Amino acid sequence: MPSLDLHTKPSRSDPKTLNYYAVFYDPDRRPKRIWRTLRTTDKRIARTKLAGIERQMASGEFDPWTEKIRGGSVTLAEADEQYRESCERRDRPITRKAKKQRIGAFVHHFAPDYPLSAISPRDITDFLDGLTGHGGHPAMPNTVNGYWAALFGLFTWCTEQGFVKRHPMKDLDAPTIPESDFHVFTPAEMVALEAAILSDCTGRRRHRAWFADVVQFAVCSGLRLQEVTSLRHSAVRDDGHQMSVTVRNFVRSGRLTKSGKVREVQVLPRGAKALRRIQQRARDLGKKSPDSRIILGAHGTPTHHSKIVEHSREYMDMIGLPGATFHDLRHTFISWCLNELGLGVAAVQSMAGHADANRTISYQRVRGSTVQDLIHRALVVSGVERPAPRDRSYAAVARYVSGLSLDESDAQTSGADSEELAEAASASHQSPK
Repeated sequence: MPSLDLHTKPSRSDPKTLNYYAVFYDPDRRPKRIWRTLRTTDKRIARTKLAGIERQMASGEFDPWTEKIRGGSVTLAEADEQYRESCERRDRPITRKAKKQRIGAFVHHFAPDYPLSAISPRDITDFLDGLTGHGGHPAMPNTVNGYWAALFGLFTWCTEQGFVKRHPMKDLDAPTIPESDFHVFTPAEMVALEAAILSDCTGRRRHRAWFADVVQFAVCSGLRLQEVTSLRHSAVRDDGHQMSVTVRNFVRSGRLTKSGKVREVQVLPRGAKALRRIQQRARDLGKKSPDSRIILGAHGTPTHHSKIVEHSREYMDMIGLPGATFHDLRHTFISWCLNELGLGVAAVQSMAGHADANRTISYQRVRGSTVQDLIHRALVVSGVERPAPRDRSYAAVARYVSGLSLDESDAQTSGADSEELAEAASASHQSPK
């Protein structure tokens, strides 16, 4: 019987990459020694393939001098496991978790033992089209794009390893992500939202007043949803005048910031007051440890982000903004900082945690008078010019984030009815329980 061994050769495209080969030797055959590629750079996979070849040669099913090595039938579950193992060293924990969730959903959509080679482009498009989000609604474009990227990586790797002959996603177009159409709240809308929450605190919902503080804190800090729900006492710095939040890795929960970097966010005054109430409520409920989460629900337990999303949709609908989301509070914070409060792009980028400054710049209003308005505001501050009517929006935002009441001119600027605004403002100043 011919002997069989495992060797490596540098890849032609990348000399640093070693491809594994099966080496067959038989002194009675010509040529005596032949090499057959195993189509893998993973030693564990190569050994698995080699064991299979030995079994095929022993049973007479395979002759390497007359046949090429067959790829075999790899199942979806096997491909998923081996692919994620190959990515383990280079991927961050949050990326590994996302791949496990997305590819796992694809595997269970068919069956773990479903042959990888049987997957067609139509199967992939049907899976992506059938994705759903919260409440059974169609998944958001960003979510679909994330699943597409995870599957594309899987099948690219499987093609390189020889598990499939042709990449099933090669001719598929990546899902298009529409331009961000986020809602930027006006101060009047924020007051109305807070009033709607507080007015709903009756009967079984009497303990929901905490959510008004969460909304105020979110719009005055710009934190992402999971950064809000993961907040702990130890992340808050309060010197009595200014308050900041350090967004960092949380060892106990294993969560990371989106960019993987630690950043410090200066909380605007109105949000600082709300955050102090949130912290005090957590201490009153017995959550005093520095590592304790402080965003607690009605029953005094840490709030899951899905519950925040559910409450947000309910109250956005209540004030006539059915398309708005909790994440729009982050958009509002960034937009206010850039357009109304006049903070620099670098400062806002640092607080928002954007890896690319262009992402921050995209929040600036695209209008012909933006530069003129900024110059005019600078001249007003220096006393050279008088305030113009267009400065009302700046003043309204400044009053809101400072925790002051809005006046009638603010209502006119925001396009809200002054009587409704007055009622909302008075309701928003009730002390949350």
